[in-house]
Amino acid sequence: MVLRHITLSVSLEPDHFHADTLDQRDVMPETTSYEALPNEPTFTQLLNVSRQVNHVIVHDPQTGVEADYGQFLADMLRTREDLLRSLPESLLKGKTILDDENPYIFLLSEGNYEFIVGAFSILTVGGAFVPLATRILPEEALHFSSRCGSAIILASKEFLPLAQEIQQHAFSHGLHITVVEIRVKTSPSVDVFASFLRIDMDVTIPPHRPSMLLFTSGTSGPPKGVVHTRSLFYDIHTTSGPSQVFLSHRHHLWIGGAMPLIRHPLAGARLEITKPDPGILWERLRMGGVTILAGTPRLWSQMMEYFLDHLKKLPASERDPYLSGARGLRIAHVGGGMPHQSLLRFWREDLDRPLVVGYGATELGGRGLKVPPNVNIQVCTPPLATTTAFFV
Repeated sequence: MVLRHITLSVSLEPDHFHADTLDQRDVMPETTSYEALPNEPTFTQLLNVSRQVNHVIVHDPQTGVEADYGQFLADMLRTREDLLRSLPESLLKGKTILDDENPYIFLLSEGNYEFIVGAFSILTVGGAFVPLATRILPEEALHFSSRCGSAIILASKEFLPLAQEIQQHAFSHGLHITVVEIRVKTSPSVDVFASFLRIDMDVTIPPHRPSMLLFTSGTSGPPKGVVHTRSLFYDIHTTSGPSQVFLSHRHHLWIGGAMPLIRHPLAGARLEITKPDPGILWERLRMGGVTILAGTPRLWSQMMEYFLDHLKKLPASERDPYLSGARGLRIAHVGGGMPHQSLLRFWREDLDRPLVVGYGATELGGRGLKVPPNVNIQVCTPPLATTTAFFV
């Protein structure tokens, strides 16, 4: 999909809304007009599940957050309020929704709880979030801005200096960029049954409006911006649920890392932010309770090697909890590349936990083809540089 270029009306006056001038007291203000959510399936689902689930939905050691829905909604609403207060009226349609012509907002954070708060906050104002690499150069950010027309950066506290550096670089080129901080640990948390927390039936967002823009790696051609519509998130929660525990470790710039950060909070699952380290993952599996783990062939290979090098020779009483944790996975998914037969055989026969092989693309919104564990995959590479897969 080719992005249309959007011409922004910008002010060349110095920016009077710097992120460091925001009220740093992470205190939830008294009831405001910003607490009603848009009349859209995504937020109807979010509000419904928040009133059915009372456990922690995001465990993020990186930011020191243990968030239930009350905390998550407080952080989302506070970030949304700061975002709306920072925007010029020329970019808004009404008081709470971005104009159709300027939906894109850069999201600058790690793929953690702050990303989740930022993404949902952007969606609440009718925007589309555009994840940026946390090591992006100001020149690169300005290039992306010219491609999608974004003049707003929603950044975590850690990356506010980078956001402000981008802001100053843009100003030197005649572009006004607004920087807003993602709020976390807002106090007090929200009472999910409070009457002010509701769906505003008069505020609707068309399903064809953008919701997320990801820039591809360029594997199959020049890098491009792929825009997904808001309807992508309408039923995303149906593949998860409140009884699920998902380990999130994949990079949020790619579709396989970004989608779970939206899916599981909408489903009421417990999402745990962790690192793609085989030792850390095995220790978490040993503790039990994990139901979903997905990764690339490289990660599953590293976990296989770690098991063979460190766990296989342990006494059965010490080894069995690791095996039980792996076998307790409801979903063990490998994607992002072609796994070797030896890798699939190890997980299927040696560990008795077959991997489900999936193939997808950014353009497809994630997984496009799933191969059941009991299907053998044979790959041949003809002289022409193409790869053909046969499922037998």
